[in-house]
Amino acid sequence: MQSDKQLKLDDRKEYQKAFREKIFKLLNMGYDRLDAASFKDSEEEDITGEIVRKINKILEDRRSPRWVRLFAVHEDPMINEPGRRGKRRKRIDIEFEWVCHCPRHRYSFEAKRLCSNTHPIGKYLGSKGLGEFLSGN
Repeated sequence: MQSDKQLKLDDRKEYQKAFREKIFKLLNMGYDRLDAASFKDSEEEDITGEIVRKINKILEDRRSPRWVRLFAVHEDPMINEPGRRGKRRKRIDIEFEWVCHCPRHRYSFEAKRLCSNTHPIGKYLGSKGLGEFLSGN
């Protein structure tokens, strides 16, 4: 028989999995509403802004699934961390926030263009690109 503590840990893992799945589904819903071909020469910030705009339309649409109302999406939020203040704070591209209970859980995405001849993938994979993300910076 499992202890109460073990059941809570199992529940937390299931919750985290469901949370991630909903966020990825919401991100995909926003991306699906984007005319990706029209952004082939756009800046990363333009694409990110448009995806966030599309997701916000989904969040505000009464025809959307009810579960989407549990989330908010933010573009380019600053990260508060020791040693960095004001404009020197780091930013993330897209942040999803679960607004139903406290503490509010958040999930961040760093957007990168990976399919353009003018923006080669290699530039995003080094220590100043995806390497920063993978190292937790």
